[in-house]
Amino acid sequence: MPISFTGGLFSLLYIIMKFNYCHWPKVLDKDEIKKVVNICETNVSPIGDKRYAPKDGEEPVIKTAKVTCTRWKYLNEILNNIYENWLIANQNYFGFNLYSVHNECLVNYNIYDSSDSSEYDFHIDAAMEENIDIKLTAIINLSEEYYEGGDFILFHGGKFREISEISSPGDSLIFKSWIPHKVTPVTKGIRKTLSLWFTGPKFI
Repeated sequence: MPISFTGGLFSLLYIIMKFNYCHWPKVLDKDEIKKVVNICETNVSPIGDKRYAPKDGEEPVIKTAKVTCTRWKYLNEILNNIYENWLIANQNYFGFNLYSVHNECLVNYNIYDSSDSSEYDFHIDAAMEENIDIKLTAIINLSEEYYEGGDFILFHGGKFREISEISSPGDSLIFKSWIPHKVTPVTKGIRKTLSLWFTGPKFI
């Protein structure tokens, strides 16, 4: 059963089956989405996302989306309320020991374009560093136009399921990072998302 959460900017919080993920609808309006997109496109870090570079002998994960990175310091003001609610969700439902997201943390800006059927095959989110683990992955849908395809699939409840709660512009999702997930090919339009990772001490 979904659990209602009231208070602050977000009047509804969905908690689904053993707290694998939480969802907030419409955390950004159209103007706020446009502002976040502009920030991501004008403050590109030269350091890209290298977390999925294959190790020796590994097959690379198919990821055809265009990805750039920006620093959290450019986004923390406009996304602060959302960030606080991600932390509340962890405190109440996940209970992980998390490090703070500091100003220099990289955030991914992902563009899935139907012109090349952009997709991201099944993967988990894992840290390259030896002394930390990625524990939670947060996503915001920043799409500025209608798109088809680009479904977010998560292994949940014993099978792979489409998580439709992240399919509309402004929706936000946070989930356990080690759960396999993917984005299906976009067949029409352009899907845009922002991805941020919460790290903490090693589980083992």
